[in-house]
Amino acid sequence: MSERLIVISSDGHAGADLYGYKPYLEKRWHEEFDAWAASYVNPWKFLDPRPETPDGQRLAGASADISLSWDSELRVKSMEHDGIVGEVIFPNTATPFVPSHMLSAPRCQTREEYDRRRAGLQAHTRWLADFCAEFPTQRAGVAEVLLYDVDDTIEDVKAIHAAGLRGGVLLPVDGDENGLTPLYYTDYEPLWQVCEDLEVPVHRHARAPGAGVSPRTGPGGVAIGVLEMAFWDHRALSHLIFSGVFERHPGLRFVFTEGGVGWIPAELARLDGVYQMSRLPVEQLGLSQFLRDALKDLTMTPSEYFARNVWVGASLLTTAEMAVSDQIGISRLMWGQDYPHSEGTYPYSRDAYRLLFGQLSDDELKGILSETAAKIYRFDLAALQPIADRVGPTAEEIRTPLQTMPPSLSLTFTQTDAELTGR
Repeated sequence: MSERLIVISSDGHAGADLYGYKPYLEKRWHEEFDAWAASYVNPWKFLDPRPETPDGQRLAGASADISLSWDSELRVKSMEHDGIVGEVIFPNTATPFVPSHMLSAPRCQTREEYDRRRAGLQAHTRWLADFCAEFPTQRAGVAEVLLYDVDDTIEDVKAIHAAGLRGGVLLPVDGDENGLTPLYYTDYEPLWQVCEDLEVPVHRHARAPGAGVSPRTGPGGVAIGVLEMAFWDHRALSHLIFSGVFERHPGLRFVFTEGGVGWIPAELARLDGVYQMSRLPVEQLGLSQFLRDALKDLTMTPSEYFARNVWVGASLLTTAEMAVSDQIGISRLMWGQDYPHSEGTYPYSRDAYRLLFGQLSDDELKGILSETAAKIYRFDLAALQPIADRVGPTAEEIRTPLQTMPPSLSLTFTQTDAELTGR
């Protein structure tokens, strides 16, 4: 296969600089916004370990000081350097009134705080719609919603869909410190229905480690947050399967992004085992009688629901995880670059393709690099092909063994293969 391949990254991040959201915020909030912005301290400013990008830009986490989050033309150049022609864009930087960052904010303590933060997220939705409209063929934006008021959430999902953000919606972080209603509660049933009807993909993205240290948590709270952050994300799978959400909503599309891949085979085996216990003959049930009643309405195994309703945005993908991809189904995986975060593969994504995908067939290459993402996020592959013809990798290039690994890419793969966060 000598043609150049289309590459769509399933995991990118973008956001305005600190004051860039103000024009997108309703005017009634402007005075409060100025006070908030003047006092905001970015908790992610320390994440700046890799300055050696081809364009001289700094890479970082969610810093509002990193122009790669909002400089549209520079971003396209970065994508093309890595052979990427399309991307799914998650939030980055701090939206108005958030106390820390979108992916790590603690729960709203009052209705007034919730109203302010929701207004900030709505401003981000408007900004993201304009940002994606600059390169509409190449960008599918994902906007975050809150879950404190389901009627509000449904209204915001409809607005995100109406704004043309094909990426869908991002659910807020889950965890004890957030006090959110678990996803398996029936409160969310109208939300799942709307997302299914509108064909809006629903996402869980890797969360930040905890909400910080308080007198109640003690100094170990952050370390415990690092240890448990994958748990809070991954438990959504059992919640949505065993509560019957996927049974009632066969068209619902749920995506785990930047949450690892290696955890999935063991988790599916565990869930399938619980399901099989609920199907034991009556004379063998014992305590499994509780499971029989709880899961009686499920018509498929957990693995079958996964194969129908769930996809994985596989950023920070490792060689160890690729080794078990056949146990997951490679058609469920979508490669991601995690731009512009310092732990991602930019500016060495072309090396990452060679390291990870050299043994894949032509169809598998096309699937994990573009075709699966195109189906979920409605990218027009025919429109992207002329761009790929200029910058995309070839299969021959990807199948050429990597002789040396760039130091920062080596660090990324060492960290993720160690699976320190249990993912």
